[in-house]
Amino acid sequence: DESDGHAMKVDACDACPYCHDTCADPDCPRCAVWRLRPRKMCRGCAVFSPCEVRRHASAESCWLVAGRDVFDVTSFLPRHPAGTRSIVRKAGGADCTEDLGFHSAKAQKLWMQHKIGRLEPCGAEKNPDNGCAVA
Repeated sequence: DESDGHAMKVDACDACPYCHDTCADPDCPRCAVWRLRPRKMCRGCAVFSPCEVRRHASAESCWLVAGRDVFDVTSFLPRHPAGTRSIVRKAGGADCTEDLGFHSAKAQKLWMQHKIGRLEPCGAEKNPDNGCAVA
């Protein structure tokens, strides 16, 4: 209600409430809780949800998914022979398994140097009744 002349504060947090996803606001109280929690691990690798991966779809932060593996290829972008755009267009969660497959064995080995973790469904995907806030 803006009838008193004061605009209501809008909650700008767009983080999924069902996984380790956090918004860009470092002062967000809702996300502060998740930032303090230890990250789930699987066989020595960090576990990421699709909600988290979607935030890394630019040249400034470029994550790729191949199967269930998550790669941070941001530092490799300037060295990619086909250019930055060919990678960034697939960043943020599209499955790049086919793209990885047509590279040479040497290039595939190079991808593995950028592996940062495993993809796992967010809590809302595991329990559809939650109704994940992230589309």
